[in-house]
Amino acid sequence: MNGLKAIFRFLVLFITCLTFTGGLEEGSRVKRVRAESSGVRDPAQALDAPEPDTVVPAPPSFLIPSVKEYLELGMAIPGK
Repeated sequence: MNGLKAIFRFLVLFITCLTFTGGLEEGSRVKRVRAESSGVRDPAQALDAPEPDTVVPAPPSFLIPSVKEYLELGMAIPGK
């Protein structure tokens, strides 16, 4: 019984030490500066530019007839 108590106390002490020392790793370590990424650039984007009005038609077998009719009716509405 005394052996189990000793093992339990050791485990509690060990876990407590790990808990308190886990966040103190910053002292001896130095952070490195990231290298400049001169080779890779972000693509030029015009976020304020209006989107083009080009509509790509769907393949004939892609849409069922009722959906095709709905889309055709939507194109026939003035102002769209």
